[in-house]
Amino acid sequence: MKIELGNVQNLMMREPTIDCVRREKELRYELSVLEKVEEKFYQQKSRAQFVREEDQNSAYFFRKVVVRQKRNTVYFLYNRQGQKLESYEEISAELVDYFSSTLGVRDDKVHVVSDSLLKEILGNELDNDSRNALLALVSRDEIKAVMFGILLVVVLSTSASQR
Repeated sequence: MKIELGNVQNLMMREPTIDCVRREKELRYELSVLEKVEEKFYQQKSRAQFVREEDQNSAYFFRKVVVRQKRNTVYFLYNRQGQKLESYEEISAELVDYFSSTLGVRDDKVHVVSDSLLKEILGNELDNDSRNALLALVSRDEIKAVMFGILLVVVLSTSASQR
């Protein structure tokens, strides 16, 4: 399902049509339903295992929290030259540089979608303030603030899991 959704999204970037948009919406809906079902399954399975452990403050519970934090942590990153970056400063500088050079750059693979097609898809129109806000350039400082915020969460979760 995810592969099919990816294929439809790629096709939509090359040739935006109403049929592609409708199919993409259908697939996203079906995928979200399946993900919710899967999540419920794992919640029930986890709850059953948790109950077997008998104690809500058990080592099992804390082990699960630590495993989740470690899985969601960025330990290293390769830059465009293939160098491995491992420190917080190196990773954050690379991310800021990457997104600063990527955001706001025109991608020739993405075709412009007409206003009439967007109106047909969305069924409404943005007011001028909202339109201007979406078209405004993203500054390097805005990117830096967001990336440092994300990395701060990663560092905090890493230090918490090491205690």
